[in-house]
Amino acid sequence: MSAIRSTMRILRSIPTSCVPLAVRAELPSASSTINSKRFFLTCQRYGAAGVAFHDRVKPSISAKKWNNNARRNFQKYRCQSQATEDTNQTTTRLHGRLLEKDYEDIDVELVEKGTVGLIFLDRPKALNALSESLMYEVVDACQIFDSMDEVGAIVITGRGKAFAAGADIKEMKDKTFQEAQKSRLFSHWNALSAVRKPIVAAVNGFALGGGCELAMACDIILAGEKALFGQPEVKLGTIPGIGGTQRLIREVGKSRAMEMILTGEAFMNSQEAAQKGLVSRVVPGDNDALVAEAIQVAKSIAALSRPTIAMAKEAVNSAYELGLSEGIKREHSLFYLGVDESALKSPDQGVCFSVPSTLFGLIPREEQLRRAREQGDWELAVDSKGPEAVSGIYPFMQTVARMALLCKSGFGVVTTTLSKEFVPRLSLGFKHQQQQLTAAGNPRFKNARLSVTAAATSNTSVVTPGISGNFAIAGINVDGGEGGLSRIKLHNKQKSECEIYLHGAVITSWKSNGKELLHVRPDAVFDGVKPISGGVPHCFPQFGPGAIQQHGFARNLSWEVIGTSNEDDTPCVTLRLIDNEYTRGMWDYRFVVKYSVWLQGDKLCTELIVKNVDAKPFTFTTALHTYFKADIGGVTVTGLNGLKCFDKDPVTKEPVEASEDRDEVTFPEFVDRIYKDAPSRLVVRNGLGDTLALENEGWSDAVLWNPYLTMKLYYRDFVCVENAQLDPVTLQPRESWTAKLTISPNAE
Repeated sequence: MSAIRSTMRILRSIPTSCVPLAVRAELPSASSTINSKRFFLTCQRYGAAGVAFHDRVKPSISAKKWNNNARRNFQKYRCQSQATEDTNQTTTRLHGRLLEKDYEDIDVELVEKGTVGLIFLDRPKALNALSESLMYEVVDACQIFDSMDEVGAIVITGRGKAFAAGADIKEMKDKTFQEAQKSRLFSHWNALSAVRKPIVAAVNGFALGGGCELAMACDIILAGEKALFGQPEVKLGTIPGIGGTQRLIREVGKSRAMEMILTGEAFMNSQEAAQKGLVSRVVPGDNDALVAEAIQVAKSIAALSRPTIAMAKEAVNSAYELGLSEGIKREHSLFYLGVDESALKSPDQGVCFSVPSTLFGLIPREEQLRRAREQGDWELAVDSKGPEAVSGIYPFMQTVARMALLCKSGFGVVTTTLSKEFVPRLSLGFKHQQQQLTAAGNPRFKNARLSVTAAATSNTSVVTPGISGNFAIAGINVDGGEGGLSRIKLHNKQKSECEIYLHGAVITSWKSNGKELLHVRPDAVFDGVKPISGGVPHCFPQFGPGAIQQHGFARNLSWEVIGTSNEDDTPCVTLRLIDNEYTRGMWDYRFVVKYSVWLQGDKLCTELIVKNVDAKPFTFTTALHTYFKADIGGVTVTGLNGLKCFDKDPVTKEPVEASEDRDEVTFPEFVDRIYKDAPSRLVVRNGLGDTLALENEGWSDAVLWNPYLTMKLYYRDFVCVENAQLDPVTLQPRESWTAKLTISPNAE
């Protein structure tokens, strides 16, 4: 069996308490070769994510830091044989950096011509006990396979005599409850439920405790003849901790589950497990036969429609979380989300496609639309800029109009979440544009149809793309914000709250004791295209003007949620941005940026990690362009006295070098000033009675900005105090850069 294997020792601990796990990487980009059928299948696959373009999915790359021992033991991946190289040639070309992933406790392979991802738990001497590093690695590998377009299913199995004989007791025995919670010992497995690709568990030998729970977290379980399932945690003075008490009762019934859990002894062999429905079936023969059969099952799944499989998995899994009536409703919504492929056979028929309105905040850029239209396969059906279309309604509806696409055989949109007042306008706009296209010599659009169903209200329970329902936990809410854009809200018991939009990963609100401390400009646009002006937007990979667009592209791209946590009343969310064709068109490098935001007491905390996953080095600059709510006449900033600064002339726009000699910097006029080698702590008095302390690690510079009379209508209401890295940072392949910021209200 061909394999690409490599090894590396990784750190046993996570750098911060708020490093969530990646759940999936779904950043599509425009394809250079799309035909009509590919168009429909692509829409089907990414409809629930509001995405109409797809070439290949970009991968997840772990942001873990490596210790010195790991660096010494680092070995680059290599193909184990020429057969491996031949088998995985395409995958290696497209995802070479994925195959460079290095693990200590698992082995990862691509089999069946790269269509099946195979994960071996590889601690046979410890019976594959689930150490924290092994748990992290399994989830990370699943997320990477989930992000690879070639992979259609995943197989997990164990080496040696066990699938997994529970948690690593040696690692756990000295941990206090608080330490276990801080290390997020079991929370890694929560991410498995959000993996879109089906996971097949090939259970050989013992599947006890966490091993049994891991198997049940998979979608299909095949058991070897010697497989043995059990939950013996009570004998260690604890209970199952990663779903055993919840999943087992659903699989084998209350009485049998109680017997297994309460006695810690009543293990279940493979034959009984098959009879009870815990496993799909028993595979005769040795472990190799079991793994081979699991691979064949995964191969058969991978050969089918990927989007259909993903929707089927989601529908079945929803039965765990929803009542019957709600589950059936969810099934209906997924069913209608698919494409009626029979319509492809008749160019005279339109194709209905369901897209919930709140999903349109993450539609690809207009530049991608332009490229697609130039390829001749797609046409824009409704122009939101035309007065006859849908002008005058909410921004998200304008996006709905932009995305009413027609292809060569006709294309219609079915929406089920529009409030009633929007339905006539959208219908009229669609009909008007359809008539224009037909009159312009495009008769194939004549039979395209638009079917709009009004919802009872404008609100919807449909989860937005990049935000899985698994992320909505205590202290963290997900919803649609301004313009229908995806939004995350954090709040804690200290009466602190903030909100983050996925578009640009911008923090638009931070309140302490109900008082707003950030500022969003009144001219800010929430249309999913332009950057959101205000809050805490990103400048990456370029600060200010330069070779690419002003302040880079990170602020006007949609990021994805890859994890949430809330430990010790510290709600935390992590977002991720990965390179795609759009970014590489401006800045031709492969990268992963992770951005964590959390509330710690009354403090707002952030961490930005930039990692180079390219084969060549790259250089970048970056900043957090923070807008604070203020009365500009009373604003002071302290901590900058004695620093070299560059003051931009408001007329010539050229920087003038100077030295700061004031203890308190004020803003009586236009200010656009860069301070080099700024201290790690600045204090801002906002003129409204608040004293804010900005404490950072890794940000080398500071920027002060107020436009004064160039924005005379609202310059009085804010001040920008930015943490920046303006000396270019050069990252070699696999290197990363990290910067943190903590903002405290009511500082001394």
